[in-house]
Amino acid sequence: NINLDVAILKNLKKDHPETITVMGGPSFEPTNSEWQKEFFEKRPELDVYITGEGEWNFTRLIELLIQYKTPDKIPFEKLPASFYLFDKIEKKVVNNFTNFVERMDLSTIPSPYLSGMMDKFLSDKRLAPIIETNRGCPYACTFCCWGQATQAKVNQFPLETVLDEIKYNANHSTNPNGFFYIADGNFGIFKRDLQIAETMQKCTNELDFPKQTFIYFAKNTTKEVIKIASLLSGVTSMSMSKQTLNDDVLENIKRKNIPTKQYDVLRKDCEKNGIDTFCELIYALPGETFQSFVEGVKETVKVRQVPVLYPYIMIAGAESSEKEYREKFKIKTRFRIIPRYVSSYDDIASLEYEEIVVASINFTMEDFLKVRLFQFLIYIFKSETFSEFVRGLWLYNKDYATVAELILSDRKNLPLKFQKILNEFSQSANDELLTKDQ
Repeated sequence: NINLDVAILKNLKKDHPETITVMGGPSFEPTNSEWQKEFFEKRPELDVYITGEGEWNFTRLIELLIQYKTPDKIPFEKLPASFYLFDKIEKKVVNNFTNFVERMDLSTIPSPYLSGMMDKFLSDKRLAPIIETNRGCPYACTFCCWGQATQAKVNQFPLETVLDEIKYNANHSTNPNGFFYIADGNFGIFKRDLQIAETMQKCTNELDFPKQTFIYFAKNTTKEVIKIASLLSGVTSMSMSKQTLNDDVLENIKRKNIPTKQYDVLRKDCEKNGIDTFCELIYALPGETFQSFVEGVKETVKVRQVPVLYPYIMIAGAESSEKEYREKFKIKTRFRIIPRYVSSYDDIASLEYEEIVVASINFTMEDFLKVRLFQFLIYIFKSETFSEFVRGLWLYNKDYATVAELILSDRKNLPLKFQKILNEFSQSANDELLTKDQ
């Protein structure tokens, strides 16, 4: 929603130029001064950008503004390393990187739910509550900025606070769908997470909330994670993500998957416990080829796992977004508008877009368009319409990913109507890609 935020700030500055505008979050490149300069120059309505944990940083900004009135008058030595300002006269970014900010003690943060501050939002049926039980990620996957944003350290909120927040939301949320979000990067990574899950399940049984929970489970599935997922199987599904099955790619993205045999045993345990699982895979990662990606999907499908295929999205603040990384793996990108993220309100209009990788060291633009067609076919075969067809394939020890591959390899001999559908989809997949200038 960054473009929507900027549109609001721009509109606000037009009517109230004295307003101090602030943005923050991990999608920012804290060590790339050239990128930062371009970021601020494109957003002249922005006064301050904050990285790191928001509670202390925003409080500190307010304290400094009370004392010095405007950001440009704050003495340089007073600026935390997490603050970024732009000197419009000197045309340079101002950042005191030596004034390091320590991670927060989360036990010192008052709960906005238990204090009643969120009641007016909980009474809005359009909104759903979101909480953290811990903050941070111990991993350093190059395509993600979660670990980098928190220095790869995971801190926990007090257990009593977490349990009380769950109960409070169960009693006060008016969301008709019973949506509830856990904003952890790796739920299930701590032993206490079982107790948290038990409290959630108790609230579901007694208060009919949550009805549907959105959770990012621990990256590598364990028996403990399965136990938690089994407890919550009525309100959530579980990702058993691999991102890739190519060992060279795993090394390039600084990720390790659990061994295949262990993965299969755990997946079968999930099935026995009634847990719906799926496996996320990303195409065009550095070192991946079209064929290696297809083989990974086929291997996933052959063990009756449900694949969910994603493009490789560039995220500011992630290692993969850095210039050196892009050059090393010959990464080429395009932009595309995100469906449904186009909006307007009076004079405010905005749309969101994402930067996606269309080519890398062993992956061409032609491969990208072929993968998009492969993805299209995979989603067709996963639909309810083809459920009987897929069951028939299982009976003969065949799989729909292999069928999708065969269809692509024999496109010229397909019925003309089917060729037309594939050609139109491929053209649409190409037409939605925009250059940076566009």
